[in-house]
Amino acid sequence: MSRPAFPGFALSLGVLWLLTGALYKLFDGSPNDLPPPVVERSPLDMFDTFRYAILVELAVVGLVLTVPRLGWVLLAGTFATFLAVLAPLAMEGAESCGCFGSNVTIKPWMMMAIDGGLLLVLLFSKPWTLPRDSGLGFAAFLPFLGLAIAAPTLKLPRPELPTAAVKPAVEAST
Repeated sequence: MSRPAFPGFALSLGVLWLLTGALYKLFDGSPNDLPPPVVERSPLDMFDTFRYAILVELAVVGLVLTVPRLGWVLLAGTFATFLAVLAPLAMEGAESCGCFGSNVTIKPWMMMAIDGGLLLVLLFSKPWTLPRDSGLGFAAFLPFLGLAIAAPTLKLPRPELPTAAVKPAVEAST
């Protein structure tokens, strides 16, 4: 039985788009670019939320490349999450979604069209029909996971908080 070409093509499109966004955030982004709905709902501070968002995106890319029969589910979930985050931004008329950092302005409705289109193409391609042995295998995912963890940690070290000067105690007058 030959390997279905369309699911692989759809996965490749989705992975390239997700990887592009993750790399833009990693090399040109800032925690200040996070959409307000993400910041408001995250249990973490903006800096850690930003780093973990990049980590998750890179890990999903790695999983799709190594275990596509499992990775497509997370890729579809990622696009669905993006749509949920973008919808309120589009409804309020935001000028940019911040998806590619502050230097690239893309209106939320346009990003919804792209992410939604990729999600539809992915689902239409029936990635669940891929052979069980497609991809490099789960063992090959571990280096991708290591890279996904290391990249945002090394590239985006936690900024040092300014230390408050210690004020000397008031001397008691005798």
